[in-house]
Amino acid sequence: MKKKGYVIGGIVLAVVVIGLLVFFGVRNKNCKYQDLGKIQSMKYFDGKEEFELVKEDDSWYWKDREDFLLDDDFVEEQAKIAGKKLGIQKTEDKGSLKKYGLKDTTYSLTLKDSKGRTITIHIGDMLSEDTYFVKVGNEKSVYTASWQIMEVINSLMAQRTNSEDMIYIGE
Repeated sequence: MKKKGYVIGGIVLAVVVIGLLVFFGVRNKNCKYQDLGKIQSMKYFDGKEEFELVKEDDSWYWKDREDFLLDDDFVEEQAKIAGKKLGIQKTEDKGSLKKYGLKDTTYSLTLKDSKGRTITIHIGDMLSEDTYFVKVGNEKSVYTASWQIMEVINSLMAQRTNSEDMIYIGE
């Protein structure tokens, strides 16, 4: 009788574990970053100009101006956020990209990881105070992303401005 209880308990436990694995596997399938590794390059477009930060030998630099000083720790933190915490999820919403502010986007963020994989995220309208509509590359699908995507872009823009200001002070 005791053995029968252990067998039933084991089966129930196995079903619960398999159910959780299936649930989380399906739920995360729509996440565009689940395979993106350590970020080695971040390029942003602010509607006017495009700037790229590249990591080489554990140091970050501006691709167009290596002489600009950067706070490597700060940029590394932004890279971690961009690579892991944006929560890109496909939406069930159907409709034109224009409806979500994704037809002619102003802001974009391109990330490249250590394995050479690249993803470009175009930022559209705000869905809520903590979520934006985004599209990935040239796809027609609509996704959502955490508010942190604009925080990363704004932080990189501020770093660029600070870098430009510092070069003039040092001259």
